[in-house]
Amino acid sequence: MVDNIKLKFPANIPQHLLYGTEPFTHYEMKFNPSYSKEGEIYGFTTMINNLKLDVYRSTSTYCLRNSLHKFSMGNNHSDFTKSKLIAALQELRHNTQENIFEADIQQLEIGCNIIVPDANAAWKNLGSYKGRNYQPQYYNGQPYGSSCYFDQYVIKGYNKPTQVKAVDKEIIQENLFRVEVNYKSMAALHNRKIKIPLKKVKDLFEPEIIQQLCDDVVTKYRDTLKNQIVTPTTLKEATAYSRMIVPVVKELVHSNHKDTYNQDRALYRRLMKKAAEGGDNIEKLLTAKFAELMNK
Repeated sequence: MVDNIKLKFPANIPQHLLYGTEPFTHYEMKFNPSYSKEGEIYGFTTMINNLKLDVYRSTSTYCLRNSLHKFSMGNNHSDFTKSKLIAALQELRHNTQENIFEADIQQLEIGCNIIVPDANAAWKNLGSYKGRNYQPQYYNGQPYGSSCYFDQYVIKGYNKPTQVKAVDKEIIQENLFRVEVNYKSMAALHNRKIKIPLKKVKDLFEPEIIQQLCDDVVTKYRDTLKNQIVTPTTLKEATAYSRMIVPVVKELVHSNHKDTYNQDRALYRRLMKKAAEGGDNIEKLLTAKFAELMNK
């Protein structure tokens, strides 16, 4: 479900506090000055558990970031359900005494943890997505996952116990594999054929929008080229597959032959789905886990 998030919303802090130079307390939140490289105060900052809340003088706005999952549960390897997400947002509204439901969402991370026989084998199976190869993630010089980078989003798959040990120094026994999509810009949701109308925090209360986000994670996993043999059975499939996995060729076809590109993409996705069905059941596990989190 939702993990890391970045929000922006108006800060109703008295100007004499915002333009002062001393730490201050506002609605039980203790703010300390934030300094630029030149030593000038440009705002103030505080922490709400693990969440960082900055306020900027120039715009009188808050910026809140970090993991909602950890804010709610104290970790981000347990199950973070829809009801717990809503409760966490309501708690934040109480803490800040602001109408946080109207806050603009600037960045968002969606994912879930599933139990698999071998989490390392699961991430090593990730090959490429839309012609871009997954890149390994490292801890102490050893790879524990892989990521596929785009301008507006990043797809990740990794060994969750290894990541938890690295970040939180905690040992968990379950063999968890995590798949997530980090939307670095909301344009990733808005500038697409089927738009996901997520703009404000209140939109996260809409089951249809949350479902669309979960489906997008599953689809990106499904359409990821796995490190297993893809076997086109016709010359048409082989040609379409070859054009889709070479970025330069793919872009040329997309720019100059739209009908051919659409046909290639349809054949490519069909081949990817077939390959995934023949290789593992992680897509089914992701779909089932998201459904479980949505209904609790």
